[in-house]
Amino acid sequence: MGLNFLVTPTEVQVRLGSWVVRRILVSDIERVDEARGLGVPMWNEHWCNLWPFRYVVLRRRSGWIRTFIINPPDATGFVEALRRLVSQRRGTD
Repeated sequence: MGLNFLVTPTEVQVRLGSWVVRRILVSDIERVDEARGLGVPMWNEHWCNLWPFRYVVLRRRSGWIRTFIINPPDATGFVEALRRLVSQRRGTD
């Protein structure tokens, strides 16, 4: 049972099976990027399966450690979907 990642209308969820183990509110996301290899910030909170080659890097607006790293199977599609959602939320805030 590995980690999986889900985007809902209000949050990004890190799930272990059916359990949500971490949530990041879409309203708290400042920036969404894709990174490869070791091109990620040193100080980060990361939830990854094994050794990933592609990461999704979320920069949060709040918190002690603002960089949040995950590795969904389709990082590019995940980034595109999340960027659309973040821009939509900013338009309604």
